[in-house]
Formats: sequence, structure tokens, C-alpha cells
Amino acid sequence: MQAKTIGGITNQLGLALDRAVAQNDRRGYFAAILWRATSLVAQGLKDGLFQYPDKVEQLHVLSTNRYLSAVRAWDQRRSMSYAWQAAFRCAEGRTATVATNLLVSYQAHVGIDCGVAMATALARGELNKFHLDYQRLSNIFDSLYSESYDDLSKDWPLFQSILRAMGKDKATLLGTHGPSLREHSWEFARHLSIKDPDDRDELIDSRDAACANESRSHVTPTFPTIAFNALLRQVERGTVPGIITSLRQSNKTLSSVPLRGAA
Repeated sequence: MQAKTIGGITNQLGLALDRAVAQNDRRGYFAAILWRATSLVAQGLKDGLFQYPDKVEQLHVLSTNRYLSAVRAWDQRRSMSYAWQAAFRCAEGRTATVATNLLVSYQAHVGIDCGVAMATALARGELNKFHLDYQRLSNIFDSLYSESYDDLSKDWPLFQSILRAMGKDKATLLGTHGPSLREHSWEFARHLSIKDPDDRDELIDSRDAACANESRSHVTPTFPTIAFNALLRQVERGTVPGIITSLRQSNKTLSSVPLRGAA
């Protein structure tokens, strides 16, 4: 049964995390970020951070339910989002780094789930006035996403040295080097919202396929990418359950989130 409130989402994510820890399931990496983000959104709702709190809660519940539905569909080998198929296929592989696993899930969640949730939660014509709340939600999730990985990787020997030597940085690994994915999600929601609900499937399927295609290089990487990932995996430390637990225990607080567009 799908959750209907922030509290219900927290409980279901907690159960998903318990299963991931017990089964050494790398899908738990992103679930841990979602679990922490949910607690920060709940705190923001309590503190009066948002202009439209009911819509914020509905959007977060809808988008996270899409993730949880994808997890169940994958486990039961049912039809599901192409973008989440790519993410979960990556999690089942042995060549992807922690950052790669987080990135392909981030692309599926932000690229598809958030856009569909906005178009569902907001009536036609309501989207523009919701933009400030969207920015604040984005900042909560993206800052947590980035800083949780910082906390995890700071004790990995040689990690930063390898990135510098290869001409890469953390933002590139996590896909946070620019706002384009968030902007695309907003535009996707805008186009979706002006269509009647019965006419949205084609646009959703098209966006889903595009997000899956963006993840293709991580699911079936070329030899240079495999070599680079293998090098990074040598400096990653910790078991799958340990990494999930570390990501879940982020010390990020709402007061430390840079709230773009704050009133």
C-alpha cells in the first residue's frame, strides 16, 4: 500500500533500508539519501519553511512513492520505468562506484519522479507560484545528496588525489556540476501540467526513455570508464551495509541548507 503522508513515507523508506542492509543491496545508497531528505522536509513543514506546505508534502509523498513502487516492481520483475531499470541494473553490477550508483538514481528521481509528482500535485496554472517552494525542496535534497557523499568519502585514502590526477571532481561524479537536471525537471512538469491527465503517458514515456539513455554510459560503461571506476573502487572503504548506514546518518540540518530564493 502506498504511503499518503510524510510519516508513512519515512516508515516505508525505513523498511526498505532495513532490507537493503540485510541483503547487501546497493539500492540502499539512494534510499538512505531519500530517508534523510524526508526528515528534513518534514522539519521544514513543521517550521513553516514553505509557502504551500500541503502541496510540498503531497509532492514529496508522490515522488517518493514512485521510487518505492519502482523498487517493488524490480523485485517482482514487473514492468517499470526505464530510468529506474537503468539505476537498479547499475546497482546490481560490480563495476559502479558509490557515486555512480547515486548518480543514476538521482537522474531517475529528479528527471522523472519529481516532474510527474509536480504535475500531479498542482492544478493547471499553479506551477509558477510553486517555484520558490520547488527551489527550497531542491536545495534540501541536493545539498544533502552532495554533503552526505562528502562525509562518506572524506576518510577514503587517496580519493581526492585520484580525482585531481584524472581531471575530475566530486560535482562531475554526482552530476551536480550544474542546475540543468533540475531545470529540465521543472520544464518537464510545466509541459506535463498543461496536458489532460489522460494524455500525459506519451510525454512521460519520452522523458523516461531520455533519462534512461543518459544513464546508459554508466550501465554499460566503456573501457576507460570501467578502468576509472575500478581505480576509485580501490579507495572506497566499507561494506554495503556500512555505507548505507553512513549515508543514513548524515548530520545535515535544515539550518545549514542554503535556501536559494529565501524570503
